[in-house]
Amino acid sequence: MTHSITHADALVHLDRFGYADLAQAGIRNHRVQMHLNRQRPDFVLDDEVKEPAFTSIFSPLYWEKTYRDPHALKLPYAALALLQQLPEEERAEAEKNVCKILTITE
Repeated sequence: MTHSITHADALVHLDRFGYADLAQAGIRNHRVQMHLNRQRPDFVLDDEVKEPAFTSIFSPLYWEKTYRDPHALKLPYAALALLQQLPEEERAEAEKNVCKILTITE
């Protein structure tokens, strides 16, 4: 899921900077990837994060750690940019779902 969020953010930036043709091509690939992400075996759900360790991307519980994964910085910034594009009533739930991913980031 991490790559899905950073990929979506990159597509938004491509479009914003005038590369609509590249963004459109990327959207097709992103949709395929999102479909593939949902094709997981049921046993994977046993490891699913049901409740995140925090519910805000700005939580000190996240930012006080040192991470090995370079996506540890890319993901929250990409998510923050994308959250701004959602209707306000959907943002809290979407941010909580991002925090599930951040909870298991190393």
